[in-house]
Amino acid sequence: MRLTEDDLVYYTCRTRLVDDVPYVVEYTYMPVEVIPGINQRVLKGSIYSHILDTLQLKPQSAHRTIRAVLPTEQEKKYFQTEEPMALLEIEQIAYLDDGRIFEYSKSHQRGDKYSFPCVSVWQYSDEIKPSTPEITILPGVTAFFFFISLAAAVSFPVAVSG
Repeated sequence: MRLTEDDLVYYTCRTRLVDDVPYVVEYTYMPVEVIPGINQRVLKGSIYSHILDTLQLKPQSAHRTIRAVLPTEQEKKYFQTEEPMALLEIEQIAYLDDGRIFEYSKSHQRGDKYSFPCVSVWQYSDEIKPSTPEITILPGVTAFFFFISLAAAVSFPVAVSG
């Protein structure tokens, strides 16, 4: 996050529930200098509403890595299970429209309750001038990759260089 050892960060650990069943544990770091004013009121509501509405900042992109992991002992307590289960870990670095990193997070979703759909859009053209990142697969074939976040109902183009 381009921080020095003197920079302050917020650290939050949140458990997300659906019908009182824990589905997600989120571990989030945000630099205080970039995202000031997070308090109990903000945490009980929406951090992203605080970022968008109160601070008038504009998130632009989120770079994600997805992998399978096993729960820690603490996560077994959060998920109220003793049974081994696979979790879907989504590691994310989120950027504002001015290029600053405003969030680093890892979220652990229950593998039995969550999926992370991905949509690939292929466009065939000799001259493509997209506004989203692209990969040229073959001459005249360009692929655009979008990940759809069900929790936020927002699509984020994934930056990929070819």
